[in-house]
Amino acid sequence: MREAGLDGRMERRLHDIAADPQGIESTDVVVLHRVVCCYPDYERLLTAAAEHARRLLVFSYPPRNVLSRFLLGAQNVLFRLRRKEFRTFAHPPARMLGVVEERGLLLAYAHRPVIWQIAGFERRD
Repeated sequence: MREAGLDGRMERRLHDIAADPQGIESTDVVVLHRVVCCYPDYERLLTAAAEHARRLLVFSYPPRNVLSRFLLGAQNVLFRLRRKEFRTFAHPPARMLGVVEERGLLLAYAHRPVIWQIAGFERRD
């Protein structure tokens, strides 16, 4: 944060906003980096995040294609074999974007490299 000149101007919080939306106040910018693919209910998560973002919402997610679905599935098999409850998900990108747009944010940035795709939304009130 210091390198970016943001000392004292931002706060990093870890909170399950989908499970407890009232447990955190709204903020100018909400960032969900490599979070949506780890959450089974993307609609609930993105709804809560969008409703708490006063200006911007940015999230990253894996593409939903044959390769990513295979890799995430293989990863989930390994988790199962190791008796871990954690799972990963390849949610439908168009629907994820739609959930955010339905909450009044507009897609302003999209970056679609091979592995992690990024969507940036802004509120234009």
